[in-house]
Amino acid sequence: MKGGKIYHLCDAAENTNGEALDITWRGPRVQLSKRFVHADDWIENWDLHPEGVTIMLLVRGQAFTMGIWDGPVLSYPPAKELKTPKGQVAAPLASVLSKAQPRTRLGAYLYDGERLVFVTDASGEEDIEVHYEEAGRTSKRLGLHHGVLGRVEELLPSPEAPLVAIVNHRNALLIVNIDNGDMRTADTSCEGITDLTWSPCGNFLAYTYFMNYEKSCIRVLDVRKGTVFDATKPVLGDHSPAWDADGKYLYFLGSRELEPVYDAAKFGLAFPHVERPHLIILQKDVRNPMLKELKPPYDSESGSGSDYDSDSDPRYNNAKADSKKASSSKKDKPDDDSDWSTVDEDADDGENDEDASTDDDDDDDESYSGEAPPPIKIDTDGLTERVVALPMPISRYGCLCGLEDGRFMVVEYPPSRGAPGGVGTDYSSDDEDGGYGTLISYSVKDLRRSILIHGGVGEVTLSIDRKCMIVEKETDGYLELRVYKAGVRPEEDGSDSEELDQHSCDRRTGLINLDGRVRVLVDPAKEWAQMLGEVYRRLRDDFWCEDMNGVDWEGTLKRYEGILPTISTRRELSDMLTEMSAELGCSHVSVTSGDPGRSARRHSAGYLGADFVWDASVSGYRIVNIVKGDSWDDARGGVLSKPGVNISEGDILLNIDRIPLTEHVSPAALLVEKGGSEVLLTVKIDSEDASVDKALKKLSLKDKKKKSKESKDDSRPKKGDIVPVRVRAMYSELDARYRDMIECRTRTVHAMSDGVVGYLHVPDMESTGYSEFWRHYACEVRKGSLVLDLRGNTGGHISELLLSKLSQRALAWDIPRRGELQVYPSNTPGPLVMLVNERTGSDAELMAESFRKLGLGIVVGTRTWGGLLSIHGSADLIDGSEVSIPSQNVLLVDEIKDPSLRTNKVENVGVYPDVCVNIKPSDYAAGADPQLERAVKEALTLLNKSELARAPSSLRKTHRDDTLAAEIERAETKDKPWSFATWAPLPPTLEEEQAAAAKKAKRSARRKANTSEGAERDV
Repeated sequence: MKGGKIYHLCDAAENTNGEALDITWRGPRVQLSKRFVHADDWIENWDLHPEGVTIMLLVRGQAFTMGIWDGPVLSYPPAKELKTPKGQVAAPLASVLSKAQPRTRLGAYLYDGERLVFVTDASGEEDIEVHYEEAGRTSKRLGLHHGVLGRVEELLPSPEAPLVAIVNHRNALLIVNIDNGDMRTADTSCEGITDLTWSPCGNFLAYTYFMNYEKSCIRVLDVRKGTVFDATKPVLGDHSPAWDADGKYLYFLGSRELEPVYDAAKFGLAFPHVERPHLIILQKDVRNPMLKELKPPYDSESGSGSDYDSDSDPRYNNAKADSKKASSSKKDKPDDDSDWSTVDEDADDGENDEDASTDDDDDDDESYSGEAPPPIKIDTDGLTERVVALPMPISRYGCLCGLEDGRFMVVEYPPSRGAPGGVGTDYSSDDEDGGYGTLISYSVKDLRRSILIHGGVGEVTLSIDRKCMIVEKETDGYLELRVYKAGVRPEEDGSDSEELDQHSCDRRTGLINLDGRVRVLVDPAKEWAQMLGEVYRRLRDDFWCEDMNGVDWEGTLKRYEGILPTISTRRELSDMLTEMSAELGCSHVSVTSGDPGRSARRHSAGYLGADFVWDASVSGYRIVNIVKGDSWDDARGGVLSKPGVNISEGDILLNIDRIPLTEHVSPAALLVEKGGSEVLLTVKIDSEDASVDKALKKLSLKDKKKKSKESKDDSRPKKGDIVPVRVRAMYSELDARYRDMIECRTRTVHAMSDGVVGYLHVPDMESTGYSEFWRHYACEVRKGSLVLDLRGNTGGHISELLLSKLSQRALAWDIPRRGELQVYPSNTPGPLVMLVNERTGSDAELMAESFRKLGLGIVVGTRTWGGLLSIHGSADLIDGSEVSIPSQNVLLVDEIKDPSLRTNKVENVGVYPDVCVNIKPSDYAAGADPQLERAVKEALTLLNKSELARAPSSLRKTHRDDTLAAEIERAETKDKPWSFATWAPLPPTLEEEQAAAAKKAKRSARRKANTSEGAERDV
């Protein structure tokens, strides 16, 4: 088979290509049928009308606008007025997109509220389209040169002019004039530009500029002149700028205070949170907001009337209020002599009046009228020194938005919590924060914060007039869009006579009805053509090597375009895209599966954490193995090993939820959709387990043996009893089985080495692997030698953290008067052996190769996977699938000067071990692990040669006081048996002691009297 066709090869010597068989398939090809999808499942982007009247939505690559709670839903097909692209589009790419449904991305309203801009790939390359909300007006495509425009990553229109700021995939900041198509590059960065925000007057653009991989500053572009200047001098990183509506401040989030905390699991310090809101005072004569304004006691609202208010310039107070737009008639005439101009603020009033009258007499749609808002003044001299940290706690913040009247909003996210450390799939959990935070309003005048929305907030954006806000909110596990008045706490409770239904889509709740109003029609054939073109473009633009590893990439697209008409299912498309990406002949490039095009048939399974075998003699499933895992953990501990279950291996499982099990009805069949739910098991006790009785006998006192036997608990199930057992089924048992496997391997290594070799497995090079490393390292490294197992390690990015610890060497010993000897640096390893196999990949291979080059130990196993390129994120396609793109090469130090290397020696080759040991199928069947056995032998050999693996025996001294204490105790006790009573009556009170003493004295006096009388009688 080749290219979706079947060939008949008669004679390989004569015809190497064979003869294509003419086969016609007349099946229904159901997955090519058009269908509607739910809008809330596929929403990509949204934007509010400048005055909050309507909302723009991008759903599944299609653009829509609608009233927030009422009104029709308008769609925006591709533009009709087409300009010829200034850059030539590759013929195969143009051909593919001519058969496709163009994908619309990153839409936004323009400042006039009547036009919208979208990023589209209708021409084959990305371009900008302009659409009107008003019916009958022709939309247009600008025809920008894709060599300059690139792939748009961020887009933000100006609030006062037909200008759009764009950041592309090359980290270039562009300014585009929507009216005439002029495009200029304003700034570039090697590491990134993001967080664009226009000043209220439209003259300035602030953004986050990455100076290097780890440091960023706030930079400002003067759009009138095309010049840029830094607004901050960062310590670690400044980001997320937001303008004050009055033009006094520029807010931002800064990481400037380092407050380390001690790690609770290992010796170390960390900086869990480093950022807080700051502001930049834009004018020199503006008062520091930390010095509160002096106000009389009767004035609690206004800041006027203060003799000390040096920043009461009225031109900043009502600038935006005086410049509101009246529908579309309010626009600004650009300066024809400057590509950067938004308005000509230097022109005199007479010239402006003349221009305005001329525009009024002109009926052309491109005319402009109205007055420009006063420009914000920025004193650049000393600007970076006018930074003020606001008195807010150091935390995690995002979505900073400037409001009117000296206020801003920011989302404070809960403290970041690491991954649970599981090796299994991401099953359901009770994680409450879910990455969502609390929306906070802060007043710079009062230096006071207030909570607007408590929890569940993902993202917040403002309308251009700063009067409305749209909130991405999580409610009961579902994501919603809600629109509120900006900076105001939403209504939570209804009136006394009416309860507010938060699920109602209306003005009071702010909830937008997406699924009930927006109908999205999907044409799979056209979507698949668009996806083919997008995969081609994304790999072309971001692949680590510009020459595509020597592959004719354009020719590759042409070949796969011919296969596209034969594709009938989404699975076939995935296969085709995977084959196309595999043409590049390197690792880390792949395309995941997306929307299957039919109703999902997935059914989650429940698990009991046990292995069963059908036993016909008892008509049930015998339990042959019970998985323990972390039995204290509800999610990662075996169900049948939990306290109170009292089921043992060998018992018989008969029913689940009163449904009988048969040879053909297994436990797995009855646990479908039971993950996380309680189930009732019917179990027949068929095991001989007297461990509890033995434990009770050992704990009983000697003189109570007979009584203990007589009072034996007869309520405990006996062999042959049928008992009901109530348990909660697991979502996944992979983590529990992994834990048992590691415990078994650890016991094996300890037994083989008499406890002088430790064992540690690292499943990946991400948070789970880091958790597993430190869970076992401190204990296992003390054994003497250590086997580090990287078999099955899927890679990640933390190898340098592990290598920094493993590469330490003992420099000193801490010798306390009492206690264990401590090596310095702490937990320095002894001899090391690393295990690898064919499933050791990516960052784990980099660690294995570095481990060997550093001379840290011996590598045992088989050749590794062979993929040492690096990826930075992935690209989302229109149907939810992702493209993994290797964007950078990795060269080891000794390979830098080798010009013959295209990538590195590990890519497509792997890391060869020092000692090669294969595992045969018979070893797997027998449960043998020859690789682990060989690793232990190598570790023992290294241990015998090492002198500093463990503390010298001369340092382990027996202290004289301990010996003396033992001798004294033996002399005092004279080997008496242990005889402490564990119960005693309460001691007598003082009154009782006095009464007893008086009674004793009376008895003594009576005895004396009786003795005296007897003596007299004798005389």
